[in-house]
This record gives sequence, C-alpha cells and structure tokens, in this order.
Amino acid sequence: PRRLFAGPAKGLSGRAIFPTLAFVNHSCIGNARFSVDSNQNIRVEAKQDIQEGEEITLQYYSSLLGTHKRRRRLKAEWYFECSCSRCVDPTECGTMVSAVMCEACEEGYLLPRDPLDWYSDWPCSQCDFYLEVPDLERKVDQLEEELNFLSSKRDLKKLEFFIKEISGKVLHPQHYLMLIARRNYKYISQKKLMSELATCTSSMQEEVKKKFRDNLEQMGSLAWVSKILLGEE
Repeated sequence: PRRLFAGPAKGLSGRAIFPTLAFVNHSCIGNARFSVDSNQNIRVEAKQDIQEGEEITLQYYSSLLGTHKRRRRLKAEWYFECSCSRCVDPTECGTMVSAVMCEACEEGYLLPRDPLDWYSDWPCSQCDFYLEVPDLERKVDQLEEELNFLSSKRDLKKLEFFIKEISGKVLHPQHYLMLIARRNYKYISQKKLMSELATCTSSMQEEVKKKFRDNLEQMGSLAWVSKILLGEE
C-alpha cells in the first residue's frame, strides 16, 4: 500500500470543481456519499435516512484519521476548522480512535481535554498523568512511520507482531493506526493468498484457505468502528 496518508498516485494531479456539489458542506460523519462515473458525472446518495430540513453533508477527508490530525488536514486543505458532532466529542462518537494508553498507570487512556483546541493537553482517564500535544504527536508519528515501513515491506509476521505489541499497550485497540494496520494486514494477506494457492498442492489449498479466513475474521473484528465513522451505523 502507498503511504497511509499520501496524496494521489504518481501521474495524477489537479483537481476538478463541480459547482453544485461545492454547495454541500462537510461533516466528519456525513449523511451522504458521492461518486464520479465514467462520464465525469457526480452522483450523491444518502447513507442513512435524512430528515426533512436536515442538512446534507459529505466527508471531505478520510474518516479513519483521528480528530487532531483530521482537523489539521481540513484546515490546511479547505481552510476551515470543523466543529461537527464528532470533532467536539473527545471519544469521537464512542469509537476511541484517538485514544492513547497511559504510560504511567497503564490502565487509563489519554484523550484531549478540549478537542477543538489545537494545544489542549491529553489527560489520563484514571490518574493525574497527561501529555502535551508535541509529545503526543511525536509518539503517534513514530508509530505511524513504523507502520508505514512494515506495510511497505509486506511482512505479515512483523505486521501482526506490531498489532499485538501496540494494541492495548501503547494505543487503544480501536486507535485509527490500529484500524489501518488491520486493514493493511488484510490487504497484504489477500495478495499472499493468491501467491500461495498458485504454488501449493491441491491437498493443501483448503488448509491455506482456512488459515486465511481465520486471520481475516480476527483482523476484521473491529469493522464496526469504521462503519460508525462512515456514518453507516
């Protein structure tokens, strides 16, 4: 996979403006989605029931990113500071996708005191420990770099070890980096499955498929978090 938050693939550049679609505002949990067909026509469809008089909203940016990084990206690219229902909630609608485990008590988790304040500290839910934003960013960025490296190497064993060592010990199991790690694991394992089936004997194929299904089920156990962030639940 390309870097987690990389821009468009090589050879692609530029942006298109659709004047009517441009009137649709952003929400980090939008109630609609859009797609572009082969004729470059835009189609907007509801992801959930939209009440009469309710504003139609779209997600301008990846729903997986945590609030701190997501709001910075929105500010940098669209020049506004989002304050939607997800952004004002430290738990991000109960998903805990930004939560970092406390390194002091090892029981609580850190979330921003005020998610709308760029420089708000991150206190522990169980003790008096807290991290300031620069320390928090450094910690998460280092893990992101490690995840990028492991994903680029397509090493399933090391990626699985990364998930086991970081999940619930350094980051909350539902932290967005853990969700991305699981997604990358599934993507890489699918590619590996094709390769293994092409080289193993027919008698071994069922065993290989079963192992793949078991791993896929384990890595997909948090799919409900992504559905909430996509506004599908």
